[in-house]
Amino acid sequence: MLPLAVAIALHECGHLIALRALGGRICEIRPAPFGLCIEYDESTLSLRGEALVSAAGCLMNTVSVIVSILLYKFFRVDIIDFGIVSAALAFLNLIPAKPLDGGRLLIVMLEYFFGQRVAFTVSAAVTYIFGFAVFLFASYSLLTSQSGIYPLLFSVYLFSCNAKTLEKAVFEEKTSI
Repeated sequence: MLPLAVAIALHECGHLIALRALGGRICEIRPAPFGLCIEYDESTLSLRGEALVSAAGCLMNTVSVIVSILLYKFFRVDIIDFGIVSAALAFLNLIPAKPLDGGRLLIVMLEYFFGQRVAFTVSAAVTYIFGFAVFLFASYSLLTSQSGIYPLLFSVYLFSCNAKTLEKAVFEEKTSI
């Protein structure tokens, strides 16, 4: 558990460092089921700045992987488990589902090209599709091998976080008519 806790802490520090360096204003930091939720004032950053803040956590994990490999190779420090956990955390956070960094990157990219309404709608659809796939995998795993409770909880987390995005997309659509 210690490698996971350190990898999560470094990931969130990456977001905070980038946010402060780009002049963003932090509104709230609260624990979330799979890490921390950092709420910041989006009006203080450009779309490019938001993309950089979103990518900074995964970049920090990637640097951690490189450092752990170098420490093992040159000094025989056995922190390969930490490197593996950091790599997995970076990879999972790049999945384009809304509460994850990849979901935020997807929204920023779509908003840049197509506008906010399309970005929220597409992001909500992608998150629901991914969440449903994880839910099916977890259900199958639970039924066949009595394991898979964490993916099941993760899919429920995706659905609950995505409800806000979908509400935003639907509400904006109704108010623009």
